[in-house]
Amino acid sequence: LIGQRLHEKDVPGRWLAAHPDVHVLCLPMHYSSSHPHACPRTEDLPPGWPGDDREEGELLWPEHYPAETVAELAEALTPVHAASQLEQLPSPEGGAVFHADWIRYERRVPKGWSRYLQSWDLNVDETPGGSFVVGAVYATDGTDVMRVDERRGRWNLTDAGDAMVDLCLAHPESAHEVVIEGKANGPALKAYMERLYADLCAKRGVTDPPLLHIRLYNPRGSKLARANGVTWVFSGGHFILPEQAAWAPAYVHELVAFTGAKGQTNDRVDETSQILTHLYGDQSTRLEAAMAKVREEMRGKTA
Repeated sequence: LIGQRLHEKDVPGRWLAAHPDVHVLCLPMHYSSSHPHACPRTEDLPPGWPGDDREEGELLWPEHYPAETVAELAEALTPVHAASQLEQLPSPEGGAVFHADWIRYERRVPKGWSRYLQSWDLNVDETPGGSFVVGAVYATDGTDVMRVDERRGRWNLTDAGDAMVDLCLAHPESAHEVVIEGKANGPALKAYMERLYADLCAKRGVTDPPLLHIRLYNPRGSKLARANGVTWVFSGGHFILPEQAAWAPAYVHELVAFTGAKGQTNDRVDETSQILTHLYGDQSTRLEAAMAKVREEMRGKTA
């Protein structure tokens, strides 16, 4: 079967659902190692088997479809349809928790935004098919928030530390506020980075690295409850993605496909709900703040 993805219930989608063990040769417009059907590299295949040896974010056929043309196509298609037709990442219509049309897109971080921070979901697992470690950089003006960059892979603790150093050096303004879950591997990575961060930077030739400050965050409630608790940021038009980020289609696909069902890939969802709860509070804290404001206003009226 040869086809181009249009939606989750198109012919390839039905075929994949009926034959989960079928071999998939997938060629998205931008290469992404985190694509659910990412092709192996040639060196990882038997002799004579062709692989996808592009670098992260590299275009499929730049001589025929250069970056400018791809950008025009993506703009004409809208993000959801571009993810399907260009990146072969169809999403359920609308979405169960998050909706793709809630997300805004900007070329770059708006001027004047000064608060940058990182969020990490640390499911350390190197095994094929295991969970991913995800780290992302965010920028905010206090009302809106933009997911600026990410690192993602199936890593051990050392690899996760290297990825954190990579993000800190790429976005030094975010290193002073790094939020990681205070359970599982979080405390271990915090201790590892506090001990070796300067040495890891020095190995890269950076002798005066940005100050690193890690905050442990302890989530409350289930993954689904935490995700539902931050949907207002999206539905209110406050969540932004970079227009040309190679990782954005896979990120949107994971958000829109998320239902809270067991076994789903939800590392990015967890990392996102974590940082938004850190920034805005969870449902209970926002309700408490709103009620306190109402009580204060009522006291003012009766005084």
